[in-house]
Amino acid sequence: ITSTDQNSPKIEASEVGMALTRTLTMEAKALYEPKCLCFVSAYPFLPQYLDVMKEIYRISLSPSEFPLERVLSNFMLEVPVPPRGGTAVQYSIGHQSVIFRRSPLNNPILYPNFSFKLLFETLSIEVIEVAFAALLTETQVLLVSSSLSQLSIISELLLHLMYPFKWSNVYIPLLPRNLTRFINAPMPFLIGTHSSFLPFDLRTIVRSRLVVVDLDTNTLHCRKPPPPIPQRELRKLRRALQPVTRAIVPKKITSQHDFKIRNMRDSAFQLAPSPEDVDENNALPTINFEGVQTVQDAFF
Repeated sequence: ITSTDQNSPKIEASEVGMALTRTLTMEAKALYEPKCLCFVSAYPFLPQYLDVMKEIYRISLSPSEFPLERVLSNFMLEVPVPPRGGTAVQYSIGHQSVIFRRSPLNNPILYPNFSFKLLFETLSIEVIEVAFAALLTETQVLLVSSSLSQLSIISELLLHLMYPFKWSNVYIPLLPRNLTRFINAPMPFLIGTHSSFLPFDLRTIVRSRLVVVDLDTNTLHCRKPPPPIPQRELRKLRRALQPVTRAIVPKKITSQHDFKIRNMRDSAFQLAPSPEDVDENNALPTINFEGVQTVQDAFF
């Protein structure tokens, strides 16, 4: 290697290589490589995968004689996929027991992969009704939230409510920042994106056939609402959902404390609830969200 400047001294390649080797050797002693664990699967077991990841993270922080790769290989290679029907697979990891179950082909809504509790904790029944009507009429629906995991689950729950119909249009539960221009697409879609990816007022992107649902504030933005549900069926729906709407009141995310509590849902270590939250939860009636008789059958 020689310098392009004739007046500068020449530098031999061996000298550069030795200096570079010494630099890399010194820097390598203080270099830390981050690790990322990602589950890629064709099965929508998102809550189960989240529980497994939490336990794997806890195991990685605790002293153990077994390598972490042994835990991963056991889960990936030795845990079978549950057959469709009533047979379930129970997987124990750490202090957690995770149950995997798949619905039979003749009743695909028997075992939902997600709890409908999060849907009613996030959105009011009025907002859910408009989003449900928008999907049935193939209207463009955009979900916006500051929680990426919430976008995925709420999108899946809204599609579950359409049974026996299936959404056959564009479906992107997590739209990356560099692809937000696809919001201007003319075809029907169901898209979810992070609120920071849209650094402008949501009302500025509202078009005639676009329904924007803000999951953080439980609000709707649309210039022209989709065709509403007929009044007779709407009264039946609200009557069937009364046990749910009485038990849960959606909360708006308005402060940094609210954001922190909401984002702790995905954390491996949960925060203890405040005395105010405990008193509020004890005052509400309880309801079992594991089944689908109350929610999904009501929309059916």
